[in-house]
Amino acid sequence: MHDLIVKKLRCEYRNNPVGIDVVKPRLSWQLAASGRNVKQAAYQIQVSTDNTGAFTGPLVWDSGKIISDRSVHVEYEGDQLRSSTQYSYRVRVWSSLDEESVWSETAYWITGLLSSDEWKAQWISGMYGQPTEQSSHQTCCVKHLILPLKLNQP
Repeated sequence: MHDLIVKKLRCEYRNNPVGIDVVKPRLSWQLAASGRNVKQAAYQIQVSTDNTGAFTGPLVWDSGKIISDRSVHVEYEGDQLRSSTQYSYRVRVWSSLDEESVWSETAYWITGLLSSDEWKAQWISGMYGQPTEQSSHQTCCVKHLILPLKLNQP
């Protein structure tokens, strides 16, 4: 029997990233085993918005047991992600000898704003050619700043 450990969970190449703007983030992990020639034959991913790491609440995605040796860039396929939300996830794997690992340590990602409709800011811009409260004419703003330049040669 081999001790299987799932470690180094990553989301979009990063450890516990904040501000992910990808609607289907890609998850990766590494497998460590006590024996030689141990290969992953299947995996299961669970994702939750329960940030305690207990996975006791409803899951936003449970992949079920997927027969695959993939452990890099496994695309999230759960419910549609919400902006500004923390998602906790964990992974377990099965070896080619059908040995099951324990669940990995919990990792997370936090989404940023996923739609441009959610931005509430305004662009910073000049008031070129537009009157302001201080001025009623269009010369209130300078479009270009031109300064004389003097070069001294050695």
